[in-house]
Amino acid sequence: MKNQNIEELKRKIDIVQYIGRDIALKKNGKGHMGLCPFHDDHNPSLCVNADTQTFKCFGCGESGDILAYIMRRQGVDFKAAIHTLEQETGSIRIDESTPAKKTKQPDAHQDSVPKNNLKKEKTGKQIVLHYAKNLERNDQAQSYITKRCLFNPELIKEFSIGFSDGSLLSKITPESEEYLALKEAGFISKTGKEYFSGYIVVPFFNEDGSIGEVYGRAVHDDAKIKHKYLPGPHSGLLNPRALKVFDEIYLCECVIDALSLWILGYKNVTSAFGKMALGNDLIDALSKKPNCKVFLCYDNDGTDDRAAESTAQILGKRGVLVVRVHISQEIKDVNNLLMLRKEEGKSIDEIKAEFDAFPRTQYSFTVTAEKQNETPDSVSLALVKDMYGIMQFQCVDREYIVKKLRRDTLLNLKVTLKLLVGGRYFLEAVNLESTREREFFCRHAKDRIGTTVSEYDLLADLESLTYYLEAFQQDLFIKLQEDADSYMNTPHIMTPEEKETAITLITENDYLTEIFLPDMQARGLRGERNNILIYMIAGVSRLDPYPVHVLVVAPFGSGKSELQKSVVMLLPKKDVFRLSRTTEQVLFYVDEDGLFQKVVSIDEIDGTGENRYTLRTLMSERKLEILYTDKNELGQLKAKHKLVKGPTSVFLATTDIDKIDEETLSRMLILYGDESVEQTRNIMDSQLLHDNTEEGDRLKEMEPALIKKHQDIHSVIEPLRVYFPKELRKYILEMDEKLTARRNFRAYGTVVRSIARTRMFRRKRYKKPNGEEYIIVEKEDIELANELLAPVFADLQADLKGTLKIFYDKIVQYVDSVRGNQKRSEVEFTARQIREYTGLGHSQTHINLEKLVRMEYLVKLRGKNGLTFVYRLLDD
Repeated sequence: MKNQNIEELKRKIDIVQYIGRDIALKKNGKGHMGLCPFHDDHNPSLCVNADTQTFKCFGCGESGDILAYIMRRQGVDFKAAIHTLEQETGSIRIDESTPAKKTKQPDAHQDSVPKNNLKKEKTGKQIVLHYAKNLERNDQAQSYITKRCLFNPELIKEFSIGFSDGSLLSKITPESEEYLALKEAGFISKTGKEYFSGYIVVPFFNEDGSIGEVYGRAVHDDAKIKHKYLPGPHSGLLNPRALKVFDEIYLCECVIDALSLWILGYKNVTSAFGKMALGNDLIDALSKKPNCKVFLCYDNDGTDDRAAESTAQILGKRGVLVVRVHISQEIKDVNNLLMLRKEEGKSIDEIKAEFDAFPRTQYSFTVTAEKQNETPDSVSLALVKDMYGIMQFQCVDREYIVKKLRRDTLLNLKVTLKLLVGGRYFLEAVNLESTREREFFCRHAKDRIGTTVSEYDLLADLESLTYYLEAFQQDLFIKLQEDADSYMNTPHIMTPEEKETAITLITENDYLTEIFLPDMQARGLRGERNNILIYMIAGVSRLDPYPVHVLVVAPFGSGKSELQKSVVMLLPKKDVFRLSRTTEQVLFYVDEDGLFQKVVSIDEIDGTGENRYTLRTLMSERKLEILYTDKNELGQLKAKHKLVKGPTSVFLATTDIDKIDEETLSRMLILYGDESVEQTRNIMDSQLLHDNTEEGDRLKEMEPALIKKHQDIHSVIEPLRVYFPKELRKYILEMDEKLTARRNFRAYGTVVRSIARTRMFRRKRYKKPNGEEYIIVEKEDIELANELLAPVFADLQADLKGTLKIFYDKIVQYVDSVRGNQKRSEVEFTARQIREYTGLGHSQTHINLEKLVRMEYLVKLRGKNGLTFVYRLLDD
């Protein structure tokens, strides 16, 4: 059939009406909500949209159009689903001889477990027999059944009741055929645990006597999930013999209630799969019986009878006469009636007489195709306010306030939810993705607020709220991703005139010393000359096959992040990946070229393990590779390879170098912030100028043009090859012969080449035979590299480094100024004296003193008064 014919065929059937014949649907906003038939759904999570003619389950994820629903519901292929639609619309004559081709259904916890596997005798019946034997010898299970007043040998045998004690896996091995069959059927979970462990189990039977479904009830009241069914669509019947023999059937929503009615003498009893979950087999079995009459024995739990009415409507449309048995609200359900009255000493006959005396109402339906899915009093949940991260929703007399909704991710609906009704409220943290937690919220909200609110309405509200928030979160996430893509791939726009200007600037001027440094000073960044130059050279090194990486070490409030930001903002946006912080794996999942020839700048790294492996790999391998598992289009797990290309230059900052591991440090040029009094004065003078003067305002107005100028310059610098001429090797910086010199020398070579690249328009270009251009290093490039890197490499080799070495030297200076004829090691001094001499703050002074004590440069002693500490140098 051609595509246009298929679309025309789909338009002939309203998906809401079609699915409404299967399950009860309730109008809610723009959609219709009902219990999903594809998983064990206790609260409506299936949304059917009349406008788009599609369905989506927010519990198991099933979605699609009417053909997808038919294929999934009936287990048929695409061709057979079209055949079903043709039958529905009368497009062809119904041919009973044309069987629907069954398709293999997917796995339950991903989608659903193929229930046809349960028809294998070894899988279904043997497991039920195993559970039945467990019940015979398990005191805990028997005690639970006795507590529910259901311990009756005839009942246990009639319904094949059993118990899962978790011993199943001790009898089979994961390699055996039995294990695979049980796992495929759902008796063994995806995690390899026994699915029903700790549950009383009751099977539902297919027409051929095989196991169609299994119900489980936890014996522990504190179990997170009290009711369980095998994963996937429900099938089979409870007490199928009764459905064949009796014209009058008592229908309960819960297996435990059905067993209780059997104890009271009602052998013509069966059960649904929970509230509003009848199952096709039960609907068909009841509707095929002539003159069938169903007594609906649903719980009276304050949900204003809508579940019973919906069930009655489904059966009524099939010609079944339905009578509602109104259990008193005090009793609530049949099993509660049995337990309460047995505790009072009443006999079975007396309890049965009380049940028979409950009032009964016969339903009457005249349903037209247009009206069968309408709910006259249906209302929609509306967002009335969204400010400061607080969302307020209104639905009739109910108000919901949502806080703590994540707005930067998908499918994270863990929120704080407040319900207000008639001056009363209920507040609880709830994960709206979880059916169990939504049900818990509604149940406890009703208990707190009272009979003025319906639990059924609350469940419907939360389904609508979940649907809204998921879509809201998705829209925000898509926008964030689009912004991120834009941020990662923003092209630098430059006119031909601007390009020519940039080339002229760095042809006539040395970029680093005659353009960059003066502009940084004009922007207010004074001092720190060497650090600023190394940062910018590292930025240029992103174009080199072996880029250099920089770590700046400085205390809180010293401006290290500002230094880093001031440099990277002068690079084209497309060449910078700047973050305040990042997670261990995120860099593995950017686009393949997302980090190619870029600077990754992270404002603060704490060294506690986060990022270390990823960043080290990026620095050493100049790329990131990961093998991970993902699902293919069939939902199967497959190994996938992800590559993120480098080279990449990494910029980091920290307040405490001791927290950074040696492996990471060995790959970086380590810079120390200038903590001197002179630099503090520089910063204060700069702030005074920029924040409080007319000149400062003028500089701020000029800043966008200044940034654009530098970004243009960096856009014209090319990743040309750079070579050292032999005659200049004698000027190369001398290094020691320690192993660290190997990495240091590679970084040294990159710095020299990067300096030369900034001067490429001032140099002669050479060509190889293959046409590739290159430039050569000149003496001035090596001299600048030596000037900048000599103190950095000296620090790397020294025991005391950077600001700590400066601090120690000042202590020595202080001791020399006061010691007279004493040896240095004999002079005692306090932290206060050193603080006053160095001008450092209290915290930084104590931190540095303790470091020097640990490194055995100082000794710490208790003072003469016993209250303070004094220090001495260990070296004369």
